[in-house]
Amino acid sequence: MIKLDKQKYLKIHYQGRLVVSIPEHPFWLRRKAWSIFRGGTWRKSAFKYGMKIFSNIQMLPLVSDLDTNPFRGSDSVFFSHLHGQIQKDLQMENLYIVITFPPQVTRKRFYATLFSATGNIEGFAKIVSGEHEKVFLRRECNMVRKIQKRSKVSFRVPEIKAEGAFDDHMYVVYEPVPARAVPIPWSAIDDVLPHIDDLQSVKHTAERLQDTSWWNDFLLYKNRGNAFFENLSDAYEPVDVSWSHGDFTVENILRYKNEFWMIDWENSATDAPVLTDRLTFYLNRYDRRLRKNPEKVFHRVVKQLLESPDKVSETGIQAALAFLISRDHEGAKICSKFLQDKINVYE
Repeated sequence: MIKLDKQKYLKIHYQGRLVVSIPEHPFWLRRKAWSIFRGGTWRKSAFKYGMKIFSNIQMLPLVSDLDTNPFRGSDSVFFSHLHGQIQKDLQMENLYIVITFPPQVTRKRFYATLFSATGNIEGFAKIVSGEHEKVFLRRECNMVRKIQKRSKVSFRVPEIKAEGAFDDHMYVVYEPVPARAVPIPWSAIDDVLPHIDDLQSVKHTAERLQDTSWWNDFLLYKNRGNAFFENLSDAYEPVDVSWSHGDFTVENILRYKNEFWMIDWENSATDAPVLTDRLTFYLNRYDRRLRKNPEKVFHRVVKQLLESPDKVSETGIQAALAFLISRDHEGAKICSKFLQDKINVYE
């Protein structure tokens, strides 16, 4: 039996923030832990492989802090109890937990990868606190369940193995994504589009955007004085809506052999404008250039949207941007600042 009150953690920082806490023992876990990092940028990949080298030559303690508290300031006693609860839910003992943290240090959440005593990854858990974070996680759970009830889908979504609440925290444990699954390259958009189409095959028409599940969230931003959306009202023609992931980026689309795994459904909806996922993918792809020259990049994105099989209209693009703003998408908010009343999608 693992005694967490005796366990110490190697706390490792990247660019000034805590990114991972790894149990000091057993030693093999230090090497296994890096299998959960998938790189993304060349800097992250270099960091991952550098830490693997330090782990293999038993020098990881030289670049980490050793502490009984694996968090930035949270109570380690709480974690001990949560650890026991998750083991009970999964009906497993002697699970070792590697803790990772999101880039946004203000978010009230952390992630836990669960390793068995034999070194296998048994699950991946999201643990959140605060009502705002719980809303995101509930939304994800609801969407994952809906997808898994569909008879056939062309992509994989990690199944929910356990969920619950503990000490004002909510947690969900998913089956692990294959360790060798890797993010797709941005150039693989043609491989992804059929899966977006499959997700969006459940469509209907929204006569009034005001009746959609996300409209009130959008109004929180609209009311801050953005003139671009003033005319997005029921005076416009109806908009086609469908199931949507809401945050399609390469880090959320993983490939393993011939399978695509879609993860991180916290921004999803069953009534998002049909252009949402394509628009999100392009805005995320050109994120850096968008911040430098938003007008040029946005018109490039519109040109690519025109090549999609869906009907593209000014209202459809406005509605998709409004949805992304309701999900606090930074690229969509940048676009809305330079656009006025209408978009000429053919310019």
